[in-house]
Amino acid sequence: MKSAPYYLALLTLTGCAAQTSDYPSLAIRDVELAAGRMAVPEVAPPAAPPRATLDRLEPLMAEARAAHAAFTVAAEQTTTRVRAATGAASGSESWSVAQVALADLRSRRSSAVIALADLDRLYIEASSAGESTAEIAPVRSEVAQLIAQEDSLLDTLIGQLAR
Repeated sequence: MKSAPYYLALLTLTGCAAQTSDYPSLAIRDVELAAGRMAVPEVAPPAAPPRATLDRLEPLMAEARAAHAAFTVAAEQTTTRVRAATGAASGSESWSVAQVALADLRSRRSSAVIALADLDRLYIEASSAGESTAEIAPVRSEVAQLIAQEDSLLDTLIGQLAR
């Protein structure tokens, strides 16, 4: 003897097989078979950003380079202090001196990050206004690379101090 769920499933399937004209056919329509190509409209290249925006690029780059130079000088002292504290107990004098040097180095990094944030703002404003970012992007990329170098050195020094 067959169970009730079997009959219920059979009734449900017969409902799916019924043909009604209430719904459109899913067959391909003639208009969907039309071949051809649509012409791609010509798009004008984006306009250059305002002169005031472009005039901000060089000072921001100079600011980032100066911050990176200060970071590099401070990094030499910090590296010496971290080497002296490598293997030292947490809370010892040499460990504390190295931590203070690392904190100073992080603050010097923030000067370059501020310049990058300003460049990001200029980039976003130009992009949002439909202006070209071709002149902003390389400056922004160079500053980001400087910061990546600083981050790499900080990660290395922090790793040495943790040993």
